[in-house]
Amino acid sequence: MDPRKPIKFLQADKAGHLKSVVHAALLEATEHGCRKLGCSGASFVTTSMGLWALEIEEIDPIAASRFLHALAVLVDPKSNDGKKRMAEMRRRAAVQKILHSVDLQLALDGKAKH
Repeated sequence: MDPRKPIKFLQADKAGHLKSVVHAALLEATEHGCRKLGCSGASFVTTSMGLWALEIEEIDPIAASRFLHALAVLVDPKSNDGKKRMAEMRRRAAVQKILHSVDLQLALDGKAKH
């Protein structure tokens, strides 16, 4: 990962392409990981998500918590549209804070933590 490269955000006109590229890369990584570890896709994905959560927690623990909480609200079938809209706003704000923290780290020592 090179945090100095441009950040790609989902925009309505390009969201489909970006999502399909990311999805294909994640499927490929999952397939590779499952072969190497001899585990199921679900096992690999849940382990990966836990590790990923710890990675973003190292960057900015508060923003990571807000980001993950927002995701939980977004996928909760009991969440109504109002809660989901607020969660999306919180998710976006948390992403911006995480990206800002990476930028700050790069400015301080020239290296990102990850």
